[in-house]
Amino acid sequence: GHGTAAIYFDDGDGGDTVFGNVFVRCGEPGKGSFGTVFSHGGYSNIVANCLFVACRRPLGSGPWDQKRWTECVQADYWQKLLTRDVDIRSETYLSHYPALAGFLDPHPDEQRWNAGFNNVFISCDEVSKGRWALDKTNVKLAADPGFVDEKRGDYTLKRTSRIFSMLKDFRPIPFGEIGVLTPEGDRMVPWR
Repeated sequence: GHGTAAIYFDDGDGGDTVFGNVFVRCGEPGKGSFGTVFSHGGYSNIVANCLFVACRRPLGSGPWDQKRWTECVQADYWQKLLTRDVDIRSETYLSHYPALAGFLDPHPDEQRWNAGFNNVFISCDEVSKGRWALDKTNVKLAADPGFVDEKRGDYTLKRTSRIFSMLKDFRPIPFGEIGVLTPEGDRMVPWR
């Protein structure tokens, strides 16, 4: 009843990117705001160049309010991680990760959103719930956009797929290379 996700960013995790994935019948919204990719409290996560096929809700989030953010940032555990184990206020961190400026002092009016770009939602119900900013580069389709063999589980896009004319920046996903590494080394076993 609570829901499931294929990728779950937990406890305020943010700043991550999910790129070039194929999700087929993944995730269950349940009674809440779960999605195939789910952000629990976090923000500034990006989902880009992904295919979602027959996913009930591809993107979901359970945003935290200001009180929850302040409690987490001020908690001993986060203070230990962010100021003693490393110091995200130091010039070293701020020069490499400028978005960390002010992280330990959350602004009460700050809008904390995740974003999706260049994604294709095929035969999906509700695309998102929670705080997901989606622009016009995301496309929702009702049927096969030109897969090599959807019935046999090959979600490789044909060169003639309409996705490439709809989304000029969409990069082909090397579906045939997706799989599990064998114990022998680097040989990929295609998923089927």
